[in-house]
Formats: sequence, structure tokens, C-alpha cells
Amino acid sequence: MRIIVFTPSIAFALIACDRTVSLISMDIPAANQSDDRGIFLSWRHPVSHRTAILEEIDGMVWLYLSQPQTKQPARDCPAFVTATPPDTVDWERIKQTGVPPTITKDIATGRALIEHPSPEDFSTVWSSDGESVALRHRGEPICMIVADQKRGHSKAVGSSSPLGEHFDDAHFASTFTTAPHP
Repeated sequence: MRIIVFTPSIAFALIACDRTVSLISMDIPAANQSDDRGIFLSWRHPVSHRTAILEEIDGMVWLYLSQPQTKQPARDCPAFVTATPPDTVDWERIKQTGVPPTITKDIATGRALIEHPSPEDFSTVWSSDGESVALRHRGEPICMIVADQKRGHSKAVGSSSPLGEHFDDAHFASTFTTAPHP
């Protein structure tokens, strides 16, 4: 089932989860509903009751942070692409279909492409209050949604764009220093 959801910055399609995951510890693996359409993982914070969702749609992978107590996305951040980024975005197609835009070559970094992503390579780290979340690939942070920031930060984008901001290591350290790291 696909649900069309609109945020202030972009419209995107979200595959609804069938199950809810209650976390006792931050280190519990993600709920994995990945399939032949792409990666789909979720993690729930035990204090904020927000869910972080990693979803691939047409080769573009987004990290979403939900409203409390729901899976309704409140914020988003580009995580990576699974194929070579295109030269341009078809904004008319995005308006008509509601699919999310992708990272394009002009803003993509050398870190934007992760071919054949494996669900077990991803984990999250949360701020202690659960209002901010970062995605890690093989233990290294690659993107984050920070409570006081308008846009997400991603190592996949090299400059500020409508999709997000370039990853800021200092901001990551100050936001997630007290969070547990496995």
C-alpha cells in the first residue's frame, strides 16, 4: 500500500509499515521490511516515540523522522542513491506523481552512491530526547535530522539545496555526544 504524504519541502510516497517495533535499547536491530523494491527499515525511540524510517524509492534513499506516536513523517533527509545520480531532476514529474526528487550529479558527492545496500549495514544513533536522529552505514554517520535545523544534513550532498544541507561533523558531535554508540 502506498500513501502520499506532503511535507513543506517535498511530496513523497511512503510504504506503510505492517508492524510496530518497541525498543528497549538503542542497539536493537531495525525492523526490516526491505524487498525487491528496495530498502525499508525503521527504528523507534523509546522516549520520544518517534520512528526513523529509511526508505528507497526509485533508487533514491531517504531518512524520515516521524511525528511522535505515529509513522507520519515530520522531517526528511536525503541519505544516498543506489544508482548513478541523474544530470537533472524532472520537477514536473515530481509534481504530478508525488515521488521524491533525487540527488543530481551537480550536488552529489563521492559518498552519494551506495550500490546494493544491505539492511544489516545500517543503524541509527539518537539524541537522548529522541528528537534528533542520525543514520550510520557500517558504523559511520552518513546523514542526520536535527531538531533545531530546518533541513537534514547528508554526506551525499556537497552543497546546500532544496533536498538538504551538507553534513556537518561538528554539529553531529554536539548533537549526539551523549547518545549510546555500539
